[in-house]
Amino acid sequence: MQEDFLKQFPRRMRTVGLYSKLLTNIILKNRWTMYGFDDYDERINLVFAVLLFIMENNLSDTSCTLDDVSFFVEKIITQSFHKEILIEDARVFSDFILNTVLSNEGKVMNFVGHNFETDEDREIPISYISNEARETENGRKVTYKLTYEGYNLVLGTMEVEDNLKIPISEMILREQINNQDYDKALITVRDIFAQLLALRDKIETAKLRIKRNVSGYSVEEYEQLITENHDIMKNAQKQLGVHREKIRDKINHFYDNEVDDYDEMDSKMHALNEIERILDKELGTIQDILKEHLSYYKLYIDAVENQFVEAPVKRFNIKSDLYERFIKQPQALENFSMFLQPLFFKTPEKIYNVNKVFEKQVVRGREDDFSADVFEEMDQEEIYEEEKRKREEMLHRYHDSLKVILDYVHDHQTATLSKLKEDLEPIPSLMHDLMPDLETFKGVLVSLLKADLINVDAMRHESQMIEEEAMVYELNRMSLEIIQEEGWREVHAIEVKTLPQEVSFIFEHKKITTTDVVITMKGVPHESRRISDGQ
Repeated sequence: MQEDFLKQFPRRMRTVGLYSKLLTNIILKNRWTMYGFDDYDERINLVFAVLLFIMENNLSDTSCTLDDVSFFVEKIITQSFHKEILIEDARVFSDFILNTVLSNEGKVMNFVGHNFETDEDREIPISYISNEARETENGRKVTYKLTYEGYNLVLGTMEVEDNLKIPISEMILREQINNQDYDKALITVRDIFAQLLALRDKIETAKLRIKRNVSGYSVEEYEQLITENHDIMKNAQKQLGVHREKIRDKINHFYDNEVDDYDEMDSKMHALNEIERILDKELGTIQDILKEHLSYYKLYIDAVENQFVEAPVKRFNIKSDLYERFIKQPQALENFSMFLQPLFFKTPEKIYNVNKVFEKQVVRGREDDFSADVFEEMDQEEIYEEEKRKREEMLHRYHDSLKVILDYVHDHQTATLSKLKEDLEPIPSLMHDLMPDLETFKGVLVSLLKADLINVDAMRHESQMIEEEAMVYELNRMSLEIIQEEGWREVHAIEVKTLPQEVSFIFEHKKITTTDVVITMKGVPHESRRISDGQ
């Protein structure tokens, strides 16, 4: 199909996908009614308010934890939506919005968009927020921030072409400063900062894609990112520098001249100082983006050169191109040494895994280490079954490790990791289940550090509405699975809090140090059993 108006269709579908997946999550999740949000429009308004709250914290470079979001949600629900909600329920509700609606419970979200130029469907990855562990005033907490798609979603509610957003905003800012409309100028300068953060995140994502597989990153994408943004950044750096000097002149003007209305002066001074502060941050961010462009350019060139180094390795089907030919012409075996002769001309720089000749070619980097495994032919069904078996074994290890922790907490109602370690170290069988391997144990520890509250009652309710196979380890889901297996009907929530001290575990002479946490099962009676090796 050659219609010109369909050439940019994939790009439009990326924008559509941002809304489609979010609205699907908002509509299909069933916990909303527990908090009085039956109306879809109210749900959408609340979620976008939370997204704007996260963006505002990102712009001010302050942490945005679950506590911050729950306080905001409790405030707007009572004051703006005129509904009653307890602060404890607001925390659980906020966790639902962040980790179920916006994060899809940790599962990958893809929107399938069609490309009419190639007549192919393409999966477009969608994500709205990300999280990371960060030091706060109250200890190490999980903080949330918008992704590039998240910024695009929020900024797209006032839709402008990507390459025009910053220039248009800069023009608006210039007029607002000239008209001395400093309150509006403060809003505009914050929007510019959000656009710069989104662009920086976009470059970081592109660099990550190149590192993973440069062959999956097209030259067109590379050229678009470089050409569309470099000139914009250079021009914005110049213009924003001019605006900063104007703002400084106006601040000095207020200091040098007496005014009659000091309240008005204080208001303008506050806006001007805040505008100057954000402009400083924007100019620093632009400088970082220009540096990122250079490192991005070098990374892409190195990766492409690396691709050309490895590309001459010819892949062939050993069954059809070798075995079957020998069967048809057995006399060719007399000259088989000619086939192997090139291997003995010089010492090979690398040894390639012979299994790879049967796979679709994937370009590897210079530093990849290939092992010479024994050849084993597997069809597609066998490969799928093998992957499924490995995934099931991995989930089984996570299940056993988490079960040791939850068993111990259930026996004591409240327990810390340090106390659990002290009591379980004399019991080798339990320590083996707790730490089957380094990756599994680290995964369980990280999920506990990221968790604040596991609402078991809500998980029970939602599990009745959604029936799907768990493909990856997910703390909430697996905790509910263990609780149901053990028949702990009295447990209605699990609370996790970080402690200031650290705790260390030893696994095969390797020391694992992590922040200690205290885990409490809500609803468990005050009883405890002594753990023995036989349990």
